[in-house]
Amino acid sequence: MEDNNCIELGDKTQEKKKFRILTFLLAFVPLVMALIIQTLTTVPFAFKAVFSVMGSSPNNDLSGDELMEGVREKLLGYNIYICVIYAVIAFVVFFLWYRSAFIKKGKISFFKSFSVKSVIMVLMMALGTYAFVALILASISCFFPDIMENYNELIETSGLTDNSVLTFVCVIVIGPIVEELVFRGLSYGYLRKSGLSAIPAIIIQALLFGLFHMNLVQGLYATVLGIAIGYVRYKFDSVSLGVLFHMLFNIFDSFSGGQLQNVDEMYQVIIFIVCGFIGVAGICLIICDRAPVKAKADKTEEVS
Repeated sequence: MEDNNCIELGDKTQEKKKFRILTFLLAFVPLVMALIIQTLTTVPFAFKAVFSVMGSSPNNDLSGDELMEGVREKLLGYNIYICVIYAVIAFVVFFLWYRSAFIKKGKISFFKSFSVKSVIMVLMMALGTYAFVALILASISCFFPDIMENYNELIETSGLTDNSVLTFVCVIVIGPIVEELVFRGLSYGYLRKSGLSAIPAIIIQALLFGLFHMNLVQGLYATVLGIAIGYVRYKFDSVSLGVLFHMLFNIFDSFSGGQLQNVDEMYQVIIFIVCGFIGVAGICLIICDRAPVKAKADKTEEVS
């Protein structure tokens, strides 16, 4: 009898171990799925670009390099539409996935964790994170100017720097929602559900977030941003507050890329120093705040 109990206990332990391993591996699937959706969204526009470039040369006398350059330029023109279509499709896919995996039936509450205090703390921390990211970018520009020059060229030709409504929707609204569902919602959720404690889960999802951006400079500061938002996700058990953090960060980034360019460098430094102090104060307030944290990783979560 005792032997049977030991065998059953051993089987349950093995099953639990397998469950945790599979759940851990699931944390990487949302990133792969996001990249697949991006690729599938780009393919029709790539074909359109190829036919458009080939059609512009009646004699089909374009060299391979000329064809590739023409296609690249056409795709840059389509980039904003690709981003919006990708974001809409990804939102539907990842929201339904997150809802099915982590939300109790009938318990969707997007603003449960919102309060004047939590919003102010997130605002302060977002300001500080942006100031820290600006310091990182300034350091890269100083020590690795070629890398920064290539990055600036990439951003300028991305089609996401104008002031159009589509750009606003993509960069400020739906983009942050999708990325938070993918990384702080699904990836972080599965990592915690696999039994990982908060710190390694925050770091892993942040690294995945950095990898998703597919270039060194943006990947570096996206990892920093991912750690900051990941801590907010852990502290308040809220994906929605993470979305707010991400939106605020992108607003600060868009504003500094335009309005601050016309401000004297000394005043820019002062502004970033003030933002840094505000951010440190916000981090201290969040750390000291006694907001409830769901410590059990395997507990079903809600969007709050």
